[in-house]
Amino acid sequence: MDQQYFQSQVSPQIDGKLIQFVGEADYYQKRQLLSKAQCLVATINWPEPFGLFMVEAMACGTPVVALKRGSAPEVVCHGVTGFVVNTLEEMMDAIGQVKQIDPKRCREYVELRFDVPRMADDYLLAYQRILETEAKWSGSVVGSGMFSN
Repeated sequence: MDQQYFQSQVSPQIDGKLIQFVGEADYYQKRQLLSKAQCLVATINWPEPFGLFMVEAMACGTPVVALKRGSAPEVVCHGVTGFVVNTLEEMMDAIGQVKQIDPKRCREYVELRFDVPRMADDYLLAYQRILETEAKWSGSVVGSGMFSN
């Protein structure tokens, strides 16, 4: 079905100049494409759990315009690294505003929020909260004999 949609809807729009089909890009080609793009348009329509592709774009200095689905509101800083919108109409308006976004701020944002040490620290904090919650729950409910035979 995806191939049929591509052939009927997308392929006729490819003119080789304004619109080009690249296919799946490798690491280096993706960096090159993202660093030259005016923005990344993320038309995600499912609850994307993280959205590494959005982080990769911002790391290249490329603003992201994303639908408000899944992790997009947590990954993209609205008005700073791109725009998070509710509808396709809002998306079209936001694309017209991407020149307001400073590519350096996109890169700085990624370095601040998504570098390896920061993410490792955040995971450790999340695990610690889970352990503390579990300890409180097991000590007050299970440990109280409420569910014991």
